Amino acid sequence: MFLELVKNNVNENKENCLFITKDYLNGNRKMQFGQNKYIIESLSEKYNLFFLDLGKSKTQNDIFRKDKTKNYILFLPDGWDRFRDRLLRKKTSGKTGNEVNDFNVYLTMKEYELFFSDLRIDRIFIQAHTYSVIPSTEYAKGRDNSFHDYIGNDKTELKEIADLNKKLFDRIYDFVAPPLAFMWFINFVYYTLLTYLSKSGNIKSCNVMTDDPSTSWSYFFENIGMPNFNTWYFADDNRGTRNFKGFPLLQFRIMHGLDELKKPLFSQKKKLLYNGSILNNRGECSRYTQWKRYLKNLNIPNSSIYTFLKFNSDSEIKSKAESNIKKLEDEGFLDIYKEVINHKMYKGMHGKNSEFQIAQDYDYVLCLKPLTKYDSLNQKPGYCMLDVLPLLAEDYDPENLYKIPIDIKKKITVSSSKDIEDKVKYFDKHKEERIEIINRLKEHFKFEDIRKNYKEIIKNIF
Repeated sequence: MFLELVKNNVNENKENCLFITKDYLNGNRKMQFGQNKYIIESLSEKYNLFFLDLGKSKTQNDIFRKDKTKNYILFLPDGWDRFRDRLLRKKTSGKTGNEVNDFNVYLTMKEYELFFSDLRIDRIFIQAHTYSVIPSTEYAKGRDNSFHDYIGNDKTELKEIADLNKKLFDRIYDFVAPPLAFMWFINFVYYTLLTYLSKSGNIKSCNVMTDDPSTSWSYFFENIGMPNFNTWYFADDNRGTRNFKGFPLLQFRIMHGLDELKKPLFSQKKKLLYNGSILNNRGECSRYTQWKRYLKNLNIPNSSIYTFLKFNSDSEIKSKAESNIKKLEDEGFLDIYKEVINHKMYKGMHGKNSEFQIAQDYDYVLCLKPLTKYDSLNQKPGYCMLDVLPLLAEDYDPENLYKIPIDIKKKITVSSSKDIEDKVKYFDKHKEERIEIINRLKEHFKFEDIRKNYKEIIKNIF
């Protein structure tokens, strides 16, 4: 058996909710998972929560076993190694790929049947689509692993996506979650477990939290017949292939940031902050274009650009790392790399300090379009709670899913580095107007109401 049940706090009168996490010990301290703190606190009053973290750390499991306050389903790396030896291999079994997959899935389902014989799961909550990210392989001409995310209504495009979805789903244990692949066997556990639970007849709802539409492969859940499946996002978004319901994700992340906030790093406020990736060509509008448009010629005294010297999240690039420099050169980013490290506003990486911790030291924060092919959202407009004015790039939330009042959005939208400089100069001269906009943004996002009533809000949704 590659799962272990640790039962500590179970009320037989409550329903059981499986809470699937990623990096549970450290993740809840990160802003991107900050909402979990409030969701867990609220749902623990309503359900018996069973935490499943599909990490591969024995140390993590030892910590969970010592925790007498929560219930855990532990993934056992050693147990999986023993179980994997029982799985068929196509090369040595003499069977077809489909026959091998069918047998391996059958064997895994029997393990789940045995494990869950004394544990009924009524509901599922998944903190993020972390384990359903499709491997970064080109599956069709001109498409990558975010092919399933599309916001348009072109029927030909939608049909191509539907056909590719079916192709991958039909061969999910070849392409997406091969059980014997070192990097992807966790996905196999994830997909087979959810398939088993969806067919158990006990599941009343399955809720997934997502902040990145390009990783949200909802097709899988819909095609295993997962009951009452919902994907929750920063705002309602029903364009194209998206079927996201709005959740106060921004507000909970800001609440988490405020709860974790330490004293300012500087005694006096600085001007403008950009903290994000630059050496990246993912997405329809790559950072190459955005760098040249918004940052390359930006010159605001007492301001900062913080960024990792990475290319598409690869290893940190250093001057002596010839292979990485070659990659930058091949992708046309070497000139930008040199421009970044020589830029007057470049301050390196933020190190151990969170972006939210740094942002409190500034009057303005620049919000560029997130790194998804099509437009998406993040929590940065919520930095107004630090009395920081967010300046939104033109392609940030172009359809105003956040429903920011039009007069405000027009005033805080920027189109170029020159426009950013002009806006900063204007609001520096008209500080009362800047403060008024910040206060209106606070009211718009209803921070105080959500902080005051967050338990009831969460319980009513889930």
